[in-house]
Amino acid sequence: MAMMRYIGFDATTVSGLTSMSGGGYGEHTWVEVTLDGTVYVFDPQVDDNMSGSSISHARFCKNYDEVSENYIKE
Repeated sequence: MAMMRYIGFDATTVSGLTSMSGGGYGEHTWVEVTLDGTVYVFDPQVDDNMSGSSISHARFCKNYDEVSENYIKE
């Protein structure tokens, strides 16, 4: 979030729950960035944990319509 703000983006840290690979939800923090009026999720930690040895961008720079089942804001 700090890096995004430093280069001029509207970024916020969000706390809530995220879906877990084993089922259910766990506490988590991610970053929201607003680009052209649309809010995007930036969550590289989850992608890193879920991808194993391959690179994944399943939850990085996605709007909430694309990942709505994966995040619950508190």
